[in-house]
This record gives sequence, C-alpha cells and structure tokens, in this order.
Amino acid sequence: MKYIYSLSLFGVILLTGGFLSCRSMLCRSTPDTHEAVYIEPVRFDIEDRGTDYPVHRDIQTTLFYIGEYSRGRHSLLNNRSSAWTGKWVESYGGIDHPDKRENHLPAGFEPLENPFYCALPYNDLNGSGHKENASIIYWSREIPSREEERITSYCKNRWVRIAFGDRVCYAQWQDVGPYETDDAAYVFGTGKPANRINEAAGLDLSPACFHYLGMEDNGRTDWQFVEFFDVPDGPWLDTITISNPCWD
Repeated sequence: MKYIYSLSLFGVILLTGGFLSCRSMLCRSTPDTHEAVYIEPVRFDIEDRGTDYPVHRDIQTTLFYIGEYSRGRHSLLNNRSSAWTGKWVESYGGIDHPDKRENHLPAGFEPLENPFYCALPYNDLNGSGHKENASIIYWSREIPSREEERITSYCKNRWVRIAFGDRVCYAQWQDVGPYETDDAAYVFGTGKPANRINEAAGLDLSPACFHYLGMEDNGRTDWQFVEFFDVPDGPWLDTITISNPCWD
C-alpha cells in the first residue's frame, strides 16, 4: 500500500470517517520512498456513529477520467482540474485515458493518486468555506476545527462502494458531477438525482472502476458510502489519495 502525502491526525479522522483504523495509521513513510509500513488495525469508535448509509439503487453511471477535455460550440468539458484540485493531471501523474490501459492502471506512468475514483453531484465548499447545507453530510460533525475547515472538504477522499451486476468495487470521491453540484437530497438522502441529462446520470466512475466492474458502456449501478475500515483488500488500496483541496 502506498501513501503519497503525509497524514496528520486530523487527516486520519477525516479519512476514516471518525475512526482511527489500520490503513490510515500504518503510514510510516520516508522522504524518499513514502512507502507505508503495515501495522495491525486499531479502531477507536466515536459515540453514536452509524455506518449503514443508504444504498442508492439503479443509478445511471457514466465514465469520466482525469485529463478529459473537449470543446464544442456551446459546451466545454474540462477534467484537467477537479472541483477540489486545480492541477488534477499533475497531481495524478498524467492523463488517465480509458483507451490506454495496463489492466486497471493507465499505461505509460504510475499514478500518484488512487486510480479508483468517482464523482458525485455535490460540493460542500464555496468561495468562502463550507456551504450552509453542509450540515446534511452524515459525518460533517466530525470536523472539529474552524481553521481547518477553510481548506478541508468533508467530501473529498471519502469511500464509495459500487455494484454492477455481481461485481463490486470501491472508489474514492474526487470530483463533483455529473452535471449538478448541489444535489444534497440525492447524495445524502434517498431521492433520485436532480439531473435529467444523459438518462438522469448520478454517478461518474473512473476507467479503473469501469474496467474492474466489467462495464463496457454507461449502465445502471448501485452505490453506497462506506467507512474506510469496511473497505476490503483490493487494487483500490494500492495507492490511496489523502490530499486536501488545492487550487494552486
């Protein structure tokens, strides 16, 4: 398992959703390698924290990727940056092209962040900090510091379980979309996506997720938030993204 960024105690709490657990506490990296050393799991529960989040069923799911770019007469698609990362391609290490793959990984470079990523249509941040409706986020009360909250997203890096047929993969939330940016009733509730475009798409998945799930085109999936300690072993744990939002 590889961690690319240093991790503070605050970052541990955010990443695990309020639990200190094995994969967040095992990082004992060196300046040269940033290789993690495995330490057996230890959990410390926060009181009254439920972990059974709603399952969003039969959601139209589409492919997107870091570095995707196209310009039309009346439209612009630009995934060179994300809602939380200004230089997304640079942070990732290259363009995550869906047609240039080595199994789940992009061909030609080793990704610096998790290739298993997704986008959901809600952004908890605006130009001045957290949105007023960010209190709807299940785990928002776990972020204790007013100083930290100016630069920390409640949403970025959270873990999502995705099922397609009999296949299941896990991904980290790294961008906002498709099409909507404030659909809290769907993302943190039981409603259907507010978006009506592209068959009411409500989830974007990376090429690695598509490949692992056996998806050859857009399709219907089920998804659910999960806590970090509930994420099983798999290729989604080879490189874990723990960076905070950065627009520089």
